[in-house]
Order: sequence, then C-alpha cells, then structure tokens
Amino acid sequence: LSPFAKFELTGEKAHSSLQYICANNIKNEIGAITYTQMLNSKGGIEADLTVTCVEKNKFRIVTGSGVRTHDKKHILNHLDKSIEFKDITPSAPGVSNVSYCEGESGSPLTATGSGLKWYDDNTTTTDLGGAPTPSTGSGDSRSYYVSATENGCEGPRAEIEVVINPSPSFSVVPTTICEGEFNAYIN
Repeated sequence: LSPFAKFELTGEKAHSSLQYICANNIKNEIGAITYTQMLNSKGGIEADLTVTCVEKNKFRIVTGSGVRTHDKKHILNHLDKSIEFKDITPSAPGVSNVSYCEGESGSPLTATGSGLKWYDDNTTTTDLGGAPTPSTGSGDSRSYYVSATENGCEGPRAEIEVVINPSPSFSVVPTTICEGEFNAYIN
C-alpha cells in the first residue's frame, strides 16, 4: 500500500464521529473495512477512501497519497475534537545517488529508514530481498528503488540513480628524443 496515505483515529467517539463525516455506514467490527466518501455541505465528494476498524475505538483510514493533505484537512475540520488523530503515513527513505567508474568494485546500496525494501523498478511488488550491489560494467547506469516500513505500513519509494562513468581513455604516442635535443612535450 505504498502509494497511499494512512491515518489513525482513536477515541470513544471515533465510530460516531466517522458515522457523521462519512457517506456510508462505517462498520464497527474489528477487521471490517468500509469503502466510503466524505461529502461537503452541498453533497459533493471531498474524499474517497476506506475505513478499517482496527480494534475497539480505533480506526484506520487509507486514502490516495496525492490527496493526503486535502483529505487530512477535511477530516480534521469535521472530526470530533475528542478524537486522537495520527498521520501514520511512512516517509520515503533518505537516499543519495551514487556513481562509479566503469569496472570499479560496487558495494551494496544504502538508505536511511526502517524496514527497508529494495526494488528493481517503481511498480513491481516483489522486493529484491536486500540492498542490491550495482554492476559497474559499461553501460550499466540504472535506477533502484527503496521504501521504508513503519507500523506495518510500507511508505513511498525513493529512487537511487546509479551512474557508471566510462573509464578514461588515453593514448601513448612513441617519441624518440636524442641526447642533447629538447622536446617541449616533456616536463
């Protein structure tokens, strides 16, 4: 669920407050998931999300990451003030791009964050099982992706660009210098 924002609502009035701000009947049974919208005063859709009853008086809302700020504001503006609201959306891990010279020994990529998962691309669902060690052959420049997991939720993926720089080329030109001659090219 990495491209999603996650919020937790906790408190005695959590269910009744969700019943008030959601268009559908929110199930109050542990493990139950309700797909719903949140509407504005004119009946227009403000949010499109799911609500899960995690435990008694505790609910998790999952919504699109692109509307995280909007949905969070809408919920907070209409939520009973006695409800504890937490944004539990994990952050993307901290990364730095790396570069190697062609043929140099590569080392495993690194990132900051907890529960890191590494990927070959930004859409695959199967992680690599650990930090990859890039190949440094000619033309091996590419990207890897890494996500962090917090509270059982996987966050967005961060891209690490691996650039392989070509080995420098040089040429040797044979030159004959006789004793006593001066060659301007020799220092």
